[in-house]
Amino acid sequence: MNFFEALGIEPIRLTLSSEELEKTYYALSMKRHPDHNNGSVQSTAEAAVLNQAYNSLKNPWRRGLYYLQLNGVGVSGAGLPNALANLFFQVQDAESSDAVIALKNQLEERKNELDRSLLDLFKRIDQDSGHLEVLRDLVVENKYISSMLDTLDSRL
Repeated sequence: MNFFEALGIEPIRLTLSSEELEKTYYALSMKRHPDHNNGSVQSTAEAAVLNQAYNSLKNPWRRGLYYLQLNGVGVSGAGLPNALANLFFQVQDAESSDAVIALKNQLEERKNELDRSLLDLFKRIDQDSGHLEVLRDLVVENKYISSMLDTLDSRL
């Protein structure tokens, strides 16, 4: 059983809203919580799966990554996208707070663009699952941007 099925979301929909996901999670969580089931081992295991499913799907980027994994598309060996190589070196070399802030603003703007692209892509994937390579590229780019933003945050 995958995380979408565990939460009763069938067919799989990447465009699932945060509100819908949260509502579904809390309703199932109340039914399967060990305190409501005499502490049964089965309800404890089911509650753990629900928590893991919810935590994996509530963030759109993690949801995209999980969807890729379900479809056998890995991202572990993916290198730095060429479009980010220059920014990566600028992040590594940034010393002044002005340079750090400027780079952080640039990366946050790119991350916002990626967020919009991801949501648009989710709509297309829900209609036709043939866009997995594009999803993979977006997830990988987000991974690197998030890492660079963490590096810059640590310098402020």
